[in-house]
Amino acid sequence: MNLKSGYDFFTANDYPSRQHSENRIGQFAHIDPSLIILIIQNVSGGLQVEHNGKWLNVNLKPDWIFVNVADHLEILTNGKYKSALHRVVVNNEVRRATLPLFLGPSLDTVEPCTRIHRQWPLTGISRDYL
Repeated sequence: MNLKSGYDFFTANDYPSRQHSENRIGQFAHIDPSLIILIIQNVSGGLQVEHNGKWLNVNLKPDWIFVNVADHLEILTNGKYKSALHRVVVNNEVRRATLPLFLGPSLDTVEPCTRIHRQWPLTGISRDYL
């Protein structure tokens, strides 16, 4: 694997509390086009992952780092590690803030991949990374 170049993208997400609106979606279900995403957050709760058709709460402590497997790692492992379908549910009592760091191969090397068959299209990685 050629790791001479790559990208990292850091962002901040703010999810204000919504009084009287339990289970309101703060971010719709999605997967991420990266290798991995490192996430820290200020409060526990809000992040959910889909497993066997059910949404499970990811209860992180504020000083933990959550490592999310993304599309490129799924492609590199030929499906052994799955890109996690996840979403955010707004907390109706506390404002939630997250700081995700996206890490992956250089974006100019990305091209379609046909090795993994999924229900939705994925972006693949060029032959330099396989």
